[in-house]
Amino acid sequence: MKLGYTQIINSSNTLGVFPLLTYQSGLLATPFHRIFFNDGSQAVEQLPNARNKIDVAIKWNRFLQGKTILKNMVNAYADNFGILALAIENETAFKLSPVFVLAPNIRWYKQRGSKYFAPYQTHNPNETFFTSDFDLSSFETYTLGAAVKYKPFKKIGSRGQFNTFVFRYAYFYRTNQLQGHILSFAMQGDYNKK
Repeated sequence: MKLGYTQIINSSNTLGVFPLLTYQSGLLATPFHRIFFNDGSQAVEQLPNARNKIDVAIKWNRFLQGKTILKNMVNAYADNFGILALAIENETAFKLSPVFVLAPNIRWYKQRGSKYFAPYQTHNPNETFFTSDFDLSSFETYTLGAAVKYKPFKKIGSRGQFNTFVFRYAYFYRTNQLQGHILSFAMQGDYNKK
């Protein structure tokens, strides 16, 4: 179930709260993840067949002088695997002209790992549940990037219209040495069937 509540505080501030409850059931382990135990033996990852998650996001948008918007978010997460996480994010949109927007963004994320996680050759073979998947470990991530939005509102024929083009770049770094560059491009348009 996903719910949300947004409140306009005044002409410059909007606040929203978005709780999310999730229940998963079935095969949640990844059968091709091998686990190497501290006695040299091996097995396939084992995780419980049910997972409960709770997530709460608080979003605060602040409009500054009509051409700058601060989009801020704090997100907290917990599940019954023992993972606790917190994310803080900001995107600041600068309206450069009626059709161009520049939006730099930054995100920080910290996760306390699952009680079922242990690195290579540290699990005990007598444990019931075990994983060495570093997505379930303790780590922090840092994301820094920017988007350029072009909003031409150009008509295409008598029924179509291009509304927005977005080019986005981000650099991602995770404290267990995972890093990457992310490029994306999106288009939005409308088509009227009448």
